[in-house]
Amino acid sequence: MGLHEITFDPQLESIEEALSNPSHISHNRGSCGRLFRQSWWNPRFYSRPLEKQLQKKAIEFLKNRYRATEVWLSLFALLWIVFFSIQIPLSDIEGIATTRRGYSWEMIVGGVVFLLCVVTLLILSLTKIYKRFPVSLSLALCLLLMAASWLLVPSILIQVAQPSQYSSLSLINQFTISAIVILVIYTLSHKPILYCISLGIVYAVVLETLVVIFAYGMLDEGSGPSVQTELIAKMTVGRLCLHVCLNIVGFSTANWFQVRLHQTFWKVAHCLILQKALTLDRQLQEKTIASLMPPELAKELGEKFNEHAMFNVRSKLKDDSVDEPEETIVRPLTVHHTDNVSILFADIVGFTPLSSNMSAEELVGILNEIFSTFDELVSEHGCEKVCTLGDCYFCVSGCPQPCADHAANAVNMGLSIIEALREYSESHSLEISMRVGIHTGSVYYGVMGSQRFRFDVWSKDVNIANQIESAGVAGKVLLSETTQRQLSGAYL
Repeated sequence: MGLHEITFDPQLESIEEALSNPSHISHNRGSCGRLFRQSWWNPRFYSRPLEKQLQKKAIEFLKNRYRATEVWLSLFALLWIVFFSIQIPLSDIEGIATTRRGYSWEMIVGGVVFLLCVVTLLILSLTKIYKRFPVSLSLALCLLLMAASWLLVPSILIQVAQPSQYSSLSLINQFTISAIVILVIYTLSHKPILYCISLGIVYAVVLETLVVIFAYGMLDEGSGPSVQTELIAKMTVGRLCLHVCLNIVGFSTANWFQVRLHQTFWKVAHCLILQKALTLDRQLQEKTIASLMPPELAKELGEKFNEHAMFNVRSKLKDDSVDEPEETIVRPLTVHHTDNVSILFADIVGFTPLSSNMSAEELVGILNEIFSTFDELVSEHGCEKVCTLGDCYFCVSGCPQPCADHAANAVNMGLSIIEALREYSESHSLEISMRVGIHTGSVYYGVMGSQRFRFDVWSKDVNIANQIESAGVAGKVLLSETTQRQLSGAYL
């Protein structure tokens, strides 16, 4: 799992709060308003929730790196065993006089033990144990490498004590292994860099102490104490300088990694928060458009707008000399025709006397409550709201989505409107009722206008439905002859 795959499920709100909280940003001199302090020993976010999220998400990334290191060390151990297993005894090499005792069995056995330990740690990293104890397992691998490097000191110093004897390892080989150990310490540690530095110092001191102790016991006694001391002192000083260089390299790598990890985490978190904001904004736009027109028309208009926008982009790319952008069509004209549509007009009876006894604010509030109730009934009965005209409510069934029982839906809608207004007038002590007229025919429908556009339906059958409503009776649903034929005698 890479950093680009980081996701924040339930904790995104806490991260968003941490990023937007001014108290989590340093404004000290030289900080330049950073979200985290670039401390040389422990780069961290000023926000604790943000740092906690980073550590939680970075565990998976560090676990993969831990496994990769173990796989690499396992291959290293296998090559180590193969190298010392196929080695030719020195007595068989012409021109070399030596008393060496055949194969390096101690090296083979040590490699096998090291391989088994590494494989065990690799298996543990594949279980839930690593998630519970990541620091302990990383420390165990570092200590295993350190111990293996320390145990190699007696065998390697054979060459120092007896230069004439052929050796399979040299001081250069040993120090290469030391470099690997130090770099692994800085690479795998979950702790602050200060702990890595302390571990690297302990490793170097113990290693060089062992080198000095065994070197004194293996050097040629005939060379004299002063020569031995001078030789060991020069070797120790040189090796310590190399250790310092290796720790500087490891520290620089670890510090750079932590700084880049925090920076990348902040950028990814910021992008996710922006993505969340864009998603919410897109949902708000979709809901706004859905309130203006049916979903079918909204989808069609969106596709046409995208096609027109892409055409403008391609035209701009083909002709770089065009400085002014082409005019973008906000709402392409879309008109459709359909038959078998039932048209419903509903008008409030008694609204004019009511409006003379109420303020405009109270009157608009009553209309809003009534029409909001009607909007809920529209969805229940498979109809589509067109608009409201003063105290008149206009809806259709069978448009834009075709419907076989459009006439029945419209009648049920009319009856529900009458009943809903009756209950509302009783609960609010109002003397109002509903007059409903329904006609069935063919219509044109689409989105009209370029500003404040809305879904609309028009045809001569719409005018007929409006006239039927005007001739209706309060509390009743008046049907045209065409609608009655669609119902086959029902509701009469």
